[in-house]
Amino acid sequence: LFRERGFHEVTIFSVAKELGWTRSNVYRYARTIEEVFLALYKEKYDEFTADLMAAARSKAPDTPHDLGILFCDVVGRHRDYLDYQSILGSIIETSIPHEMLVEFKRELEVKNTQATQLAMQCVPCLSCEQALEVFIGMIYLASGANSHFRSAEKQSSAMEEAGVRFGAQGFRGTLEPLVEALL
Repeated sequence: LFRERGFHEVTIFSVAKELGWTRSNVYRYARTIEEVFLALYKEKYDEFTADLMAAARSKAPDTPHDLGILFCDVVGRHRDYLDYQSILGSIIETSIPHEMLVEFKRELEVKNTQATQLAMQCVPCLSCEQALEVFIGMIYLASGANSHFRSAEKQSSAMEEAGVRFGAQGFRGTLEPLVEALL
């Protein structure tokens, strides 16, 4: 619903209707639409990071190039997570109460630890703080590229007519060199 309608068009009522529930059933789990969104975001983020860590255990990347390819492989399988990331950054973080945002950020910080360690393993010159910045930067790059490739037909058509070639290589082909440059 968030991806189809946009954040501001989704209500507790529309979520209940989609689930075939009553609003009171939804209220058992979340008091606000922001809580619903944050719960879904966390679920998608957990799936993405679990897949990233499993892929890292399997392929054992040890260079920035290897990590970049691994990241692009995994993030390509989790573009729905990137959709949520776009909404999070542009809308949700300005709409929720400060205390809720602080708690949400604390939870993410704990979850970012494994990815930060992975970045430090592949780019040994990075401090823990720098590795965290790099990992978050990779997510932002992926989210931006994802938004571009999921853009409205009108935008894509206008870019083509204007001769703008950004993204001619597709999502993966555009993202890979950006991530590698960041690493």
